[in-house]
Amino acid sequence: MATAVDVQNYYQVLNLSPGASPEEIKQAYLGTLRAMHPAMIASRDATAFRRVRRAYEVLADPAERAQYDMLLGLGAYAESIRFYRRTFSRLFETLARNRQNAKPLVLWPAEEAAAAQRKAG
Repeated sequence: MATAVDVQNYYQVLNLSPGASPEEIKQAYLGTLRAMHPAMIASRDATAFRRVRRAYEVLADPAERAQYDMLLGLGAYAESIRFYRRTFSRLFETLARNRQNAKPLVLWPAEEAAAAQRKAG
């Protein structure tokens, strides 16, 4: 784990927000590697590759990421973002799944509504 003196912002290295999901971290890592590939750029900077790899290693491991977030002072903030993303993504997945199997909502059956109208009329 890095010390406070040599802390790099691994979120910036991979161009991520502190609340990024594991899938987003992996996609950002692979995208950054592709952009830095020697076939894409003329200079082969080994330190840049090591920095990207280290950023991915830290952010991909939940325990190390939690320590890193605490070191940056993002602990509670980053965890709250991850919590809300998990919660709302589960909620919307459930709603989408239930929408496919949903029956129309009937508050008052048609026969009862017609009878109530006849009484009122």
